[in-house]
Amino acid sequence: MRTAAFVAIAAVFAVVLSLAAPVVAQTPDLCSADWLDQATGADVQRLIQQGADPNIVCDGLARTRPLHQTTLSGSNVSREVVQALIDAGADVSADSTFGTPETLATERYEEAATAFQERRITLDVFQAWTAIYNAVRTAAEARSSALRNLCDSAWWRSASGESMAALLRSVGEFDPNRPCNSAGDTPLHIALRPVEPVTEDIKIAIATFIGNSTPDFQRRNTSNETPENLVDIRYDRLRSRMFRSLNAMCQNVTSESMARHNTTSDMLVHELDLYTGVKGAIGGIPLGVPPRAIMEQAYRDLYGHIPQGGLRAEQVCEHVREQGDVFR
Repeated sequence: MRTAAFVAIAAVFAVVLSLAAPVVAQTPDLCSADWLDQATGADVQRLIQQGADPNIVCDGLARTRPLHQTTLSGSNVSREVVQALIDAGADVSADSTFGTPETLATERYEEAATAFQERRITLDVFQAWTAIYNAVRTAAEARSSALRNLCDSAWWRSASGESMAALLRSVGEFDPNRPCNSAGDTPLHIALRPVEPVTEDIKIAIATFIGNSTPDFQRRNTSNETPENLVDIRYDRLRSRMFRSLNAMCQNVTSESMARHNTTSDMLVHELDLYTGVKGAIGGIPLGVPPRAIMEQAYRDLYGHIPQGGLRAEQVCEHVREQGDVFR
């Protein structure tokens, strides 16, 4: 195990030592500093495609990971190797006894800058460490921006499954229950607070967040709200809005009223999906909540195929009157 002092010295003299060192074939290993020194970005990509974990803990005591190794391994490591690890989701904020990859890259860059000014390393070596520093710093800035987005209600309103997946890759490990503001809201509070009707994209973004992190559905903010409370409020509003829409259509069955109701119904399907998804993640749908099949039968399968003649609409309204307690 290299000590911190050895690492600092190695950053300065690695070039000289590497010129005298014989080339030895290394077994591909993201935890091997020697292999990373000799690898290309394509080598790293190929190893990760074969199942290697870019965030594997290489040393349980020091808590180092492959990205730490690239900043502990001297000047032979290439920017392409670092970038390949970052692109695969390597966490630039992962801590170790030596620091995070971000702090280590900064230290190596500063050491290289000093060594270059004192003519102890060549321009090529200095440029190599500058490139590595810039790659890690760019990833760190992207992570900070992504964490801010999780606390931004406007970002959630335009989120999608793809944008959430990309965000989660950029942040690496993080606390999904960290407070976003002085009110104690977590990202899930912000995502679930009833502001606007949920869309298909927002619904998938929330599901992606829940499925790839460990949010606390019982975490209370300063207003004593929990994410579960907020999704219950959304569901109550869904039932109320659905009932009003059904009443409006059934009091005056026309092609226009059916079209308005069908638009509302399609929108509320996403609300129901969100509710059942969150409740399912918490531990199951509580008794008394109408199953998705009943709701779909009531306003999607039936209402979505109403002929303009009106006869089918009358049958639908009769069904609604029989099942009206579902929506109250």
